[in-house]
Amino acid sequence: MVITTLFTFTSSLLNVLFKDTKYILHFLFTLLYFSTPSFYRLENLPQSFQNLIRLNPLYWVISLYRIETSPEPASQIIFINLVILALLASIAVLIWKKFKVSIYLKL
Repeated sequence: MVITTLFTFTSSLLNVLFKDTKYILHFLFTLLYFSTPSFYRLENLPQSFQNLIRLNPLYWVISLYRIETSPEPASQIIFINLVILALLASIAVLIWKKFKVSIYLKL
């Protein structure tokens, strides 16, 4: 839930700053969603696709819900989710600090 909130906070900050951000983010989130193995197992894909899917941050968020049946160790799933959380939080804070005045003026 915290990762979703940070995704939302970061994307809303970008949407205030740049006009067409919502269209770009909609495309990116759709691409990430359909490349996340939520309705199929990762093991059913070829190895080259498995490595590509593991780069998707939503894969690791979904893996939290499937931690018991996931092929990755639980500690790795939790650690990667904490890294994603820290990266999103720092990106959101950096955007906020850099563009705070611009955001206030555009609101």
